[in-house]
Amino acid sequence: MSYNLAELPREERDKLDVDLHASGIAYKERYGYAV
Repeated sequence: MSYNLAELPREERDKLDVDLHASGIAYKERYGYAV
């Protein structure tokens, strides 16, 4: 798998973006930070 995000198609990058944001928010909620 390629880790160069710039090479991915637009919708793939959008999907990754959503995943990253979702995991970031879940992480903050788990440790009690204000989101």
